Amino acid sequence: MATPEETPDQGAYALLTEVEEVDQARMLLSAASVWDQGTLRRMCDLGMTEGWRCWEVGAGEGSTGRAMARVVGESGHVVVSDIDTTLLDTAGLANVEAVQHDVVGDDPPGGPFDLVHARCLLPHLPEREEAFARLASAVAPGGWLMLEDTDWATFLVAHPPMREFELLRAGLEAAMAEGGFDNTCGMGNFHRLRGADFEDVRGEAEASVMRAGSPGVTWYHHWSGRLREQMVAAGHITDAEFELANARFDDPDAVWLSQTMISASGRRPLE
Repeated sequence: MATPEETPDQGAYALLTEVEEVDQARMLLSAASVWDQGTLRRMCDLGMTEGWRCWEVGAGEGSTGRAMARVVGESGHVVVSDIDTTLLDTAGLANVEAVQHDVVGDDPPGGPFDLVHARCLLPHLPEREEAFARLASAVAPGGWLMLEDTDWATFLVAHPPMREFELLRAGLEAAMAEGGFDNTCGMGNFHRLRGADFEDVRGEAEASVMRAGSPGVTWYHHWSGRLREQMVAAGHITDAEFELANARFDDPDAVWLSQTMISASGRRPLE
């Protein structure tokens, strides 16, 4: 059986300017470098193997979907979907189908599936309960729904403690909340799965120790940079405080924790 590990490759953002394309690509690839390996290990722990039919929702640039496709092999099939597919790269894999799809407004793209997976999707959606219902409806009897979302309890916790990281974390959390982000979604997914009568509901929490040069540092730079103007305008952080915090990402003596990825999975009962 193929292994779940994969080095992400870069796609293209045809509808964005060149600067925006590179910025978005770096963010997605950097995030994938932090989370993909754990995600694929957990999928294989659920039994994902050759012949499985899978749906990767909110696929971004497609690194997770491509790795899934290598596991399920030629006899399997992976649908990768996103509301914007301009960066979605299937790498020419014959068993991968890329679909432009709105998880809130559109019916599932085929199925039923042996595995439906969404990572860092539901917390951003005001209609997250409607989206969850659509994901759940696409799971085959005996199949799995796997939801992964971040909890911020560990985010930017540093040793030794750093005031600039504490200020940046508070600013980012406030800015994300103002945009409708639900920071409790990761733990809430357990209740969603149980409430939808999924069985064998299980979970895992994963955080990474970060330092300058770690996979994912590019993601923190770009993500915080995108929210800088909003945080400063709202008084959550000053420009000087932001500069100090941002510089810490490249400080070889700084050690901090990522967010905690909460992975919740449940199996649809056999009919």
